Amino acid sequence: PPPPPPPPPIFFSTPNPAYPILSGLVGSEMCIRDRYITHTDNPLTSRVIVNRIWQHLMGKGIVTTPNNFGFKSASPTHPELLDWLASEFVEGGWSMKKIIKMIVMSETYKQSSTHPNNMECAQIDPDNRLLWKRNIRRMDAEVLRDSLLQVSGDLNLKKGGESFYPSLAPEVLEGFSRKSSAWTPSPDKDQLRRSIYMISKRHLLIPFMKAFDFPSSEKPCGNRNRTTVVSQSLAMLNNQFIHSRSSNLARVLIQEHGEDEDAIFNAWKQIFSREPKPHELEASLKHYRKQQSYFSEKDNSRLLALSSICHVLINSNEFLYID
Repeated sequence: PPPPPPPPPIFFSTPNPAYPILSGLVGSEMCIRDRYITHTDNPLTSRVIVNRIWQHLMGKGIVTTPNNFGFKSASPTHPELLDWLASEFVEGGWSMKKIIKMIVMSETYKQSSTHPNNMECAQIDPDNRLLWKRNIRRMDAEVLRDSLLQVSGDLNLKKGGESFYPSLAPEVLEGFSRKSSAWTPSPDKDQLRRSIYMISKRHLLIPFMKAFDFPSSEKPCGNRNRTTVVSQSLAMLNNQFIHSRSSNLARVLIQEHGEDEDAIFNAWKQIFSREPKPHELEASLKHYRKQQSYFSEKDNSRLLALSSICHVLINSNEFLYID
């Protein structure tokens, strides 16, 4: 059904036949507006919320213009599905956890990005509007950073509290007259918290996050840009944050696994959540021995060689992309 008309600018305690949803609602303007937004006869709110959840999980919303559900919005690809999800959302007590669980346990969500009849399906539906396979997409900047902390065993799960300031390279602060007051890094332990607690300043975005399309906070962003550019590869290869995660994971593997092959085997399990295939393990061992020979004159040659293996694995598409 079409959404109800917007509430009038002035609210009255007497019933108004032009706005049946408002009939009988008495109270302040803010109170009545809140009750109007969440009223069961107003489907727009629940539609917008479940569309955003679907977009976050599937990479693209049922309505591809999440900020615009008006006359100029994109038409929903599956209008019946959108309405059904919206009704389930409301009947479930507006619980986001329930609707997320429902979506991630569906056969649609569990699809692979490859399809046995890929060529035939692509000719009929090249944009995958009918959801015949999963869309490959790179992790968002925050998810990527948190995943790196998780696989290295460094993630600080502390909840709540103030935002933290990550360390920045000196050249990033060039142009500030008072660099120390403009940006003071938080203690190392706090910098390992989840990205949701990272400070975001309009005039100074974190370079690593910005490289992976972290949006500016100057205006709302319903759909993020998804670029594939050279600066992303350079960040993954050269950023100190990435090297620290690789080294820390290598230290953990050395402590827990005595044999080199066991350490490399478990590096694959830790990063990809799967065991390496025989040829993958063989290639990893070959790279490891080559790196160990290169660092043979150093006392920590094993750590450096295993760090190189971890660095290679976290730079792979299998880690960076959700498919």
